[in-house]
Amino acid sequence: MNILRGLFMYDYFIKASIKTEEEGFHWHDLVEIISVLSGKMTLTLNNQNYALAEGDIVVLNCDDVHRIESKSFNLIYACCHINIYAFDDLLPNISNVKFKCGTEEMPGKEKEAAAQIREKINRIVLEFTKLEKGYENRAVYYAADLLTLLKSKFSTSVKCLEKFGAAALKAGNSEKVEDTSKIYQYLYDHYKKKLTLKEVAHFANLSETVLSQTIKADTGMTFEDLVNQIRIEYAINLLLSTDKSQSDISELCGFSSTHNFYTTFRKLYGCTPSEYRKRNKICFESQVQKAAYLHKMGVLKMK
Repeated sequence: MNILRGLFMYDYFIKASIKTEEEGFHWHDLVEIISVLSGKMTLTLNNQNYALAEGDIVVLNCDDVHRIESKSFNLIYACCHINIYAFDDLLPNISNVKFKCGTEEMPGKEKEAAAQIREKINRIVLEFTKLEKGYENRAVYYAADLLTLLKSKFSTSVKCLEKFGAAALKAGNSEKVEDTSKIYQYLYDHYKKKLTLKEVAHFANLSETVLSQTIKADTGMTFEDLVNQIRIEYAINLLLSTDKSQSDISELCGFSSTHNFYTTFRKLYGCTPSEYRKRNKICFESQVQKAAYLHKMGVLKMK
């Protein structure tokens, strides 16, 4: 019996394929990730046109109205559809995240993240092309890894903040929404180190009281609980994708002690990290070989 089956069918988690055709206007309640492998296309997204070429990637959020047009005879693109709601058990509250990710939005070091995104998309598509034993489990793992990367680098707003954001926008204070996004991005960027309310308040140019109240109003959590939840998201990734010990994972994810990691995990999931790993660890190949079909195409390359 496949891991995780019973809650969702695997097609419900993720679908992936290689495409060559245009698509008319449509939308869906899935996150769609497109990676252009060859040729050029025009992506119309929410009434704006974007010219994409080989190497470009873009992430479309749920319910984004979009269309793909192309005059290229050699258009080939990888397409992943992810039911983000199905991943909440693996990545707490990931369904609350919205992404802003396109190649044109990746200045400087963020282009390094783009290469990682392409690599992860390639792995997912390979699994769905080869359909070898255990491919569903591996595809779900790679998708969770991809969502974790996107959340840490390219999340711009969180739906649990929409009430706050909407109020700020109605008051004509869009800067406040942007400032709040920066606070959460700071937490994701620095979760591995010891984070204090004082440090983050200084970064946000707020008093500790105002920052604490803002986080509580936005998320329903205390500052400490929010930081621990972020750390647990990354800990789950390590539990499923590595054989690292609980003490190593605790240290890598910024917990003050293994005991703190253990108690926080049990509080959120109702089980110990080792119990969670035993139930959910996804077995995947140490190295994914090129699928014959894509190898012949010469467009989907792995490191």
